[in-house]
Amino acid sequence: MKILFQGDSITDCNRLKTTHGLGEGYVYFISKEFQEHEIINRGISGNRMSHLKKRWIEDTIKINPDLLTILIGINDVWHMHVFRTKFSIDKFEKNYRELLDLALKNNPELKIILMTPFNLPIGNYRSSWNKEFDLIMNVCHKLAMDYKLPLVNLHETIQIASYTTKPEKLLYDGVHPTPLGHEIIKNEWIQVYKHIKK
Repeated sequence: MKILFQGDSITDCNRLKTTHGLGEGYVYFISKEFQEHEIINRGISGNRMSHLKKRWIEDTIKINPDLLTILIGINDVWHMHVFRTKFSIDKFEKNYRELLDLALKNNPELKIILMTPFNLPIGNYRSSWNKEFDLIMNVCHKLAMDYKLPLVNLHETIQIASYTTKPEKLLYDGVHPTPLGHEIIKNEWIQVYKHIKK
């Protein structure tokens, strides 16, 4: 099975600096559990939905995976507030649907796992970002329902983990996972993967 992971820095995780090209995070952790599969990481640090759309043909369609995982959205919020980039939830949803439609048109048998962005109120993250973040969360849930796709609610998982573990031991800066955070993502993904394989 060819498994492709798409997203931003959380997926990227220094992949171009590693000899295996899988980064140092959850994608690499997953690859160690499933060495019989071809694991591909195409996450790019700093990517927003618009960036993902521009490279979708080259980095997704041409790769033609059997299983595709998408984790995107936190930079759309972050960059809006910090760098004043434009953000429209309607355009975000429209672009996301176009990517899913194109992938499924290219391969009707394609299996897709959606994962939600996540945060904790520490470090770089600000509670004032929650309005846009919640809108993106709603889109993720809506797309999972409309396309009948499994959704890994990483935000809920990370929030629950923070009740018993110090937040900074999960996310360095409120956004980027520590090794423990990546381990949690890996475990959540594997649970959904096992369900898909049944």
